[in-house]
Amino acid sequence: MNIESFTASSMGELVVLAKQREDLLEKVKAVEADIAALFGGAAPAAPRRGARKGRPPKTDRVAEKKTMKGNRGQKPGALKERILAVLEGAGESGITVADIASKLSVPKANVHVWFSTTGKRLGEVRKIEPGRFRFHGAKRK
Repeated sequence: MNIESFTASSMGELVVLAKQREDLLEKVKAVEADIAALFGGAAPAAPRRGARKGRPPKTDRVAEKKTMKGNRGQKPGALKERILAVLEGAGESGITVADIASKLSVPKANVHVWFSTTGKRLGEVRKIEPGRFRFHGAKRK
């Protein structure tokens, strides 16, 4: 605002607007006091400006994924060798898919898929009952 264009009438308007502003601020304070009384004396916290919205990150899931990542990027056939070694060690009673998955630190779904694709083509892998398999054949080297 240019000081030369400042007149007495504009000064009067500015005073009236400042007075209206003060009145409104007093009304807002009275309303906030009423709200605080409803909440037992403590007004609810005002939202922070610039605060991030949405769900906070799930740190537990990040740690869980890192433990399962240990088998990523393995060479083709590596899971087969590891599963067959566990099956051989299980003996005649066999072993469940859940036990194989926990021993190898791989998801159960991966082991189920392996048995339904690769495992069913191998003659030495036998299904004893649902979810339980055993090694049937000559010992491997």
